[in-house]
Amino acid sequence: MFSGNRRNGIELTGNASGVTVDPNIVGLNTKGDGVLPNGGDGLLIEGTAHANTVGGTRHSVIPQNTFSGNRGYGVVIAGRAHNNSVFRGFIGTQILGVRALGNKKGGVLIAGHAYRNLIGQKTRIPSNLISGNTGAGVTLSSGTVGNLVMNNYIGLDRFGRCLRNSGPAIVNTGHHKRDPG
Repeated sequence: MFSGNRRNGIELTGNASGVTVDPNIVGLNTKGDGVLPNGGDGLLIEGTAHANTVGGTRHSVIPQNTFSGNRGYGVVIAGRAHNNSVFRGFIGTQILGVRALGNKKGGVLIAGHAYRNLIGQKTRIPSNLISGNTGAGVTLSSGTVGNLVMNNYIGLDRFGRCLRNSGPAIVNTGHHKRDPG
């Protein structure tokens, strides 16, 4: 559990690579049903961090990564971070995925010059549940290139019922130029 910190819950920075984050509760209490916010983001991946996996299939009493209740975003990928994957997580809900415990700035932010990151999976629907946040579900800022958002429930609970973010599902102002990698 990574909750109640003054800044971010988890940080993968510099040239971090090959790290797996699964399963964790970030920004909530130990039961996963109440907020214990981090002062910043739930998870920050920045610098040139690459080839990191946020999600998985490990068997645990914690069913999946949950990034909720933070004062910033649930998940941020920034700098020149690339080739990172985020899947099988709940971002903005309690641990059961049926009630909002949103992040204050939004669900997922891809910013800076981050490229070729994947939010979701090709085969699993829904891959992530990104719902109940203040702000957009997913934001791809200008300067980002080649990031994919696929097969997620955005604005729905785990049963497919409405559980909106306060902003749009996806905001994409990323460049449509050639991938830098």
